Amino acid sequence: MIHEAMVLDHSGPPLAAVLYGASLKLWVLGALVVKLCLPLRGAWWIDWPAFLAGMALLACAVGVLESIMARLRMRRVSQALIAAVVSGTFGFLLLLLA
Repeated sequence: MIHEAMVLDHSGPPLAAVLYGASLKLWVLGALVVKLCLPLRGAWWIDWPAFLAGMALLACAVGVLESIMARLRMRRVSQALIAAVVSGTFGFLLLLLA
């Protein structure tokens, strides 16, 4: 998600470039996540629809998550951030010890 102040500072073609960059970043990172979760190696006519379905599912998940996070109280947001840091640290430790 792009920073709100960055969007408010631009209009016209620069705003279009900012929004295009944000959507391109979301598409590339989403494609990376989908390809890691669905490592398909079949025929292209099977892989592409599965990839596009995965991207659609990821887009719906991001939309639901953002609408839920917007309604949370600030206390709940800090708890979610703490949980993310703890799980990231745990994953890093697993990576180091494996």
